[in-house]
Order: sequence, then C-alpha cells, then structure tokens
Amino acid sequence: MMLESVHRFIRSLVGEEGGPPTEGAAPEAAEGALPESAAAWVARLSRHLLETLPGMSPDEASAIAAVLPDAVEQRLLMMLRSLDGDTAPLELAAEQVALVHRMVHLGQPYSHFIVGLQTARHKLTDLVLEHLNEYQPEQERPALLRFLIPSIGALFDETLDAMLSEYLAERQRLMARELSNRQRVISALVSGQPVAREQVLEVLGVDLDHHHLGLVLSPVDSSGLALDVHNNMGRTAAAAADFLGADPPLTFLPDSALMWCWISRTTPFPDGCTDALSAVCAQRHVHIAAGVPASGAAGFRRSHLAALDAHRVAETAGDRALTTYHDVGLAALLSADPERARWFVDEELRDLAAEDPKTADLRATALEYLRTGQNLLSTAAALHVHRNTVVYRLKNIERLLGRGFDERPLEIHAALALMERIGTL
Repeated sequence: MMLESVHRFIRSLVGEEGGPPTEGAAPEAAEGALPESAAAWVARLSRHLLETLPGMSPDEASAIAAVLPDAVEQRLLMMLRSLDGDTAPLELAAEQVALVHRMVHLGQPYSHFIVGLQTARHKLTDLVLEHLNEYQPEQERPALLRFLIPSIGALFDETLDAMLSEYLAERQRLMARELSNRQRVISALVSGQPVAREQVLEVLGVDLDHHHLGLVLSPVDSSGLALDVHNNMGRTAAAAADFLGADPPLTFLPDSALMWCWISRTTPFPDGCTDALSAVCAQRHVHIAAGVPASGAAGFRRSHLAALDAHRVAETAGDRALTTYHDVGLAALLSADPERARWFVDEELRDLAAEDPKTADLRATALEYLRTGQNLLSTAAALHVHRNTVVYRLKNIERLLGRGFDERPLEIHAALALMERIGTL
C-alpha cells in the first residue's frame, strides 16, 4: 500500500500528464519507469540548484561546465527512481564520475561537494514538504512524510559516500601519476639526461636557470613513526630554505630513511651558507648533508651528487649534525671505492694505520703537522703541547711510516685526512 502511495506522490510531484496510475493496474505498470515529465522536472530543479551553488572563478566554471549539469540531473533522476521503488544499486553514473575527476584535477576541495549536496538535499526536501502540504488524499500525508524525508536523507548520504570514495581514489591515482612524473624527471636530471626547462618547471616547479643547493636529510633518530619522521624532515627542509632566503624547497623521498632536497634562488647563495645550516639541524634533530651551490641544470645535478657524497661520508663517520661537501670533499672522493681506499690507507700509512688510541694520537699530530706546512711551533700551539713533544712524536710517526714526511707528503696527507674523517672504512 505504501509503495502505491509513493508512486502516486512521485508522479504528482513531477507533474505527470494524464494523472496517476489507475486503480487495478498491473504491478509492473505501477512500478515502471518514471513518467516523461520527471526528466523535465529534474532539469528545472538542476538549473535552480546550479544557480544557487557557491560562486566559482571563471576558469573553474568553464572547466566543469561540460559535466556538471548532466551529473546533477543524472543523480537526481537516480534518487527519484530509488524513491519510486527502484532497487538497483545507487552507483555513480558516468556523468558523476566525470564530475568528480574534473574537480580533483582542478584541485577543488571535497567541501565543494558537501556544500552542493547539502544545497540539493535542502531544496529537494523543501519541494517534497511543500507538495505534501497540498497532496491528496490527505490521509496519506503522515505515512509519506515518515517514509520520504528519511529516505531522501539516506540517498544523499549514500551519494556523499560514493563521491567521497571516488574523489579519494582519483586523488590517489593523480598523486601516484604526479609522483611518477616527478621521479622520472628527477632521475633524468640526476643522471645527466637532457630535460626541457619548461617540463622541469611544470613538473617540479623549479627553474633550472636559478642557483641550486642540494641537500640530503636523514633522521638522527628513526625510531618513530615513518610519517612523523618524514614530516620532520620536510619541516627541516622548509626551515633551511627559509633560513637561506629561498622559496619552498623541492623534496623527494627515494626511500623511507632519506629525503632529497633542492633549495633554489634567483640570486647566488652567499659564501659559507652551508655552514650556517648547523642551527637548523640542531633545532630539528635531523642530519643534513649539504652539497655545493651551483646554477643551471648541471648545477642542479652537481649539487645533489655532492650532497649524496657528503651523506655517504657522514654515515661512515657516524656524524649526527651537519656535514658539508666543502669539509669532506677529499674524503668523499678518496672513499668512492671503499675497498681501494682501504688499500690506499694501508699502503701509505703502514703501521700508522693501527686502530689503538696511542697511534690515533700520533696520526692527529701528523695531520696537523702537514696542515701547518710542517711548522713545529704552529703544530705545538694547535695541539697545546710543547715543541719537544711534537719532535718526539714525529720521530715515532716516521718510524711507523717507514719513511720521512718529505717522501710522498701529499699521499700521506690524503691518507691521514681519509682516516680522520671516516676511520678504518
């Protein structure tokens, strides 16, 4: 009985020509498709809803004009059929899916859907209530009210859930495509392949003609949740860019433990800018390996590779603060092949490469002696010891080396610097 009442009400609501189904009509006739007047009624309601929706920019309105009216009409028709007894699943029609995808690609927030659906729900409910107040037979009104109003609410909730699911799914697909494009362009730049400046600007938001500083960030403590670790590294990258007076940085996660970062400026970076990033490290508990500032596509790649080298040296040495390529460039170059670097140290330092504390002190003395141009007084002052102490240590050092400092001083200096920075490899 309720189904027949709903059929009559729906047809009365949409202004069916010829009146409601006659008494005794076959059930399939009563439960058949909506009358032709339903389409015109829905079209009028759709136009009214579109006029009352929140304003959009001309570009946004133009971009969705081709899909929005059809999407609204199709959804209203589907709801009307459901109220009329259609038990088919209330899935999104192609028009609604197209609308959702268009909104995602325009970067429109999901709140726009919520506002639009709320407006449509209120309007449809108002129309139903207004028609109920005049509907005959009067005795059917209470039952229709108890059925229609909750049903309308349920249909809109179902629509909201379906659109939200499709919105999130499409946004995830879009993000995956964007990430894939970013990874492809970054990989090409890092490997030295030619990439059009316009493409880099579109995909990465970076102007290759600017000056670039590559950083590699890693957490000092990675025991927390991965999302928290990534967010902290992202905030550190943003703080470093702000500290250096640059625009927001380009960041990329090559794996769960690292973040690649490029900071770009229209003007050259000041001298010593990388050393100043130690304050950012201390505040965020993130290790920063900094490359060398450089410009252009070649500079974008060069600075990044230098940062990777600095990070590799820092990991080997166990550094937990700032490591700049300027400080570790020699060690990075010499240790690019760890096995051969170990051979080089053993051949040049011989017994001076032993790992006991006493020999380590002798290496520190030898390195300072070479750094000061083999000046005894300067070495003694730097080490805070007496000149004679330096003389005594140098004799022991030459004994362990098996030769004097004047023989292969450059090689000895390089081997000492390598051991000082990265230990025994």
